[in-house]
Amino acid sequence: MVVFPGWGTSRSLYQELKLVGYELFIVDFFDKKSLMQEIASLNPTEINFLGWSLGAIMALKYLNGFKVNKLILLAPTLYFLENQPSTVIKKMIRDLARNKLRTLVNFSRLNFYDKGLYQDYLTQYKGEIKELSSNYLKEGLEFLLEEDLRDISIIEDIRPLVIMGKEDQIITNSSSKQVLDCFIYYDFYMLEGVGHNILYEAEVEVNNLIREYLND
Repeated sequence: MVVFPGWGTSRSLYQELKLVGYELFIVDFFDKKSLMQEIASLNPTEINFLGWSLGAIMALKYLNGFKVNKLILLAPTLYFLENQPSTVIKKMIRDLARNKLRTLVNFSRLNFYDKGLYQDYLTQYKGEIKELSSNYLKEGLEFLLEEDLRDISIIEDIRPLVIMGKEDQIITNSSSKQVLDCFIYYDFYMLEGVGHNILYEAEVEVNNLIREYLND
């Protein structure tokens, strides 16, 4: 399972998926050639992609370089600037240089509809997000500024699982739904009372949906 993380999240969040029978390869760089070399070195029996938010854009962008069996897209968008203005992203790049942890904490707060769960999340992961590479975080924001997949061709040979939170404050519902137009068939779920961080805020439901999809 090739995991393309959302911006500003720790590796442990994805390891909590506990996908029995799947080896997680968590991508923390943006170069397609390096990705192809890393995956080839693993000699996988099959390749599956899971991407969340920024990671969903990466998964879609790199899809044509691999024979992917299953594709899981969490809170996806084809064009991030359709959701947030470029000035916000540029301000985050500036703020990263001034106070990385405060920038990450402020962003993490916006990921949650349930603010009580946000406090739990911060208690659990604050130490790990503090250690995230500043260069990697900056590259991620620059990726969001640059990538526009709205002219992507119809993808016929894969049926993705697409999950979004109805109360998402980062990616709009309409923007996520545009991703569905890239596929002929798909499994789609909109989770009520859930924000952008669906992996934490709806952990059990999302894990169950992912396992059902992989076992289908």
